Amino acid sequence: MLGTPQLAHVGAMEGIVAVTTMAGKKAKPINPEHIPNATYCHPEIGSVGLTEAKAEEAGYNLKVGKFPFTANSRASIVGQHEGFIKIVSDTDYGEILGVHIIGPQATETHRRSRRSHRTGSHGGRSHLGRFTPTLRLAEAMLDACK
Repeated sequence: MLGTPQLAHVGAMEGIVAVTTMAGKKAKPINPEHIPNATYCHPEIGSVGLTEAKAEEAGYNLKVGKFPFTANSRASIVGQHEGFIKIVSDTDYGEILGVHIIGPQATETHRRSRRSHRTGSHGGRSHLGRFTPTLRLAEAMLDACK
């Protein structure tokens, strides 16, 4: 047992790591903190990284940004106001430690957060703040970084 969650996308990645290693090539191990979670329900839930509680336990100095979908124009257009985006980051280095989304298209929106989390985005805004079209649910992610 590897101790990773029993999820299809994790099993697929474990297979890639195993085959790469068997082929004699260097494989990057799976970091459990970078495994995305998606719950397909209503509202949807998407998350990656540490929760606020786990980050506090680990001794990080935290900045937590939270933005409700009730204040997001695109959420109003699609008529889905339930939920929020919460970003947990380290104030010392600005690294994003976790992103948690409850709301419309959360399982899609958190894809963007994984990239910032995986690259260790310093300042939290360098990857999340790229130019994107307006009236997107993901805009709430930018507001949560403020």
